[in-house]
Amino acid sequence: LKSFSEIRKKASVALLDFVKFTQSRDCPMFHLAMSSMLEWKKAIVLLHLPQPFSRTNVRFDLDVRRLHAYHTYRWGTKVCSNIAIEKVRVICEAKLLPGGALIDVLAYTIEHDPCERKNWARLAKTLGAVDSGEFNKCSHTKSAQPTEGCIWRDKQRAMDWEDQFFHAPKSVVANAVKTEFVQIISASVGSIDCSSASDDANDQLNRANKSSEREAISIPDPKECMGWIWNLVEDTSDMDNDDVKFVGDMSFPEKASTDALDSQRELHFDSVVLERLSGNPFCEALCMKIAVACHLLGVWHPFVCDSVWWLAIKHWQSTQRSNPLRADVYSHGLSWLSKRGLDISAYLQCRLKHSVKVSTE
Repeated sequence: LKSFSEIRKKASVALLDFVKFTQSRDCPMFHLAMSSMLEWKKAIVLLHLPQPFSRTNVRFDLDVRRLHAYHTYRWGTKVCSNIAIEKVRVICEAKLLPGGALIDVLAYTIEHDPCERKNWARLAKTLGAVDSGEFNKCSHTKSAQPTEGCIWRDKQRAMDWEDQFFHAPKSVVANAVKTEFVQIISASVGSIDCSSASDDANDQLNRANKSSEREAISIPDPKECMGWIWNLVEDTSDMDNDDVKFVGDMSFPEKASTDALDSQRELHFDSVVLERLSGNPFCEALCMKIAVACHLLGVWHPFVCDSVWWLAIKHWQSTQRSNPLRADVYSHGLSWLSKRGLDISAYLQCRLKHSVKVSTE
């Protein structure tokens, strides 16, 4: 048809205007609309600038998929739904987004609903084990320095979460520093399996996160992913039916399902520990917050140190009572933290050194 080329031109202009408008409005509805539009393969192929007239050396299909990844990620940070989380996760696995993008979306879900236990469990699991190298030196700091290039761990979020979420529980003896008392607590915790070596599942999570940080994957810049759209103002070349062809892979990551998210792909918490801690939601919530705080604020942040100390004291107090089940709750919490890479003995040794120092002053 003679009018086909003219229709393509007008449609391309409309698409270009739509992309620019979406980027100027950080609205979840527009991000979702743009993401869905880019999945309409047949239409996108008709609207792209043919290779002979391309203004960029970047492959057309890769530009489209990166632009799709960007808008899906921005949509996920706004709606924080299960399906959005799963879509971002699949795109991260396809190496179109860095692993930190998924963690960022999960962090937004906590900010959206901090009282939902599942949100904390999901983030704690995705973050994986703590780097054991951070325990080489006891260094109580106000907060960890933000990691350069880390999407989710910025200074503002660290300050906000520190103020809103990370407050160590109070206890009558939580601040006790007598050397003898610290030794008693250490001996009590010593009977728990608190080896700092993480299990296989956590090792895999940790390696995946570290690998993502090393790879040169960043959040796509949408302005750099628009060169494939034919621009009527900049390009005056005639485009006929024979121009509608390209070489590349227009396949998108497989569609996500909430069923997969809630079953096989998203074990919210280690099943055995979950069952054992379910009788004490406060202890379970505290353990998950400790794991997240280690990544965001550092393993030696006061909240982490004081919370681990509080768990150790509660474990000792429970062993003095007639009901051993209460003691198991805190011991399982400490054991789970150790499997996440926390060196429980290092915290107790640090507390012991501090008590000795105070007693000699």
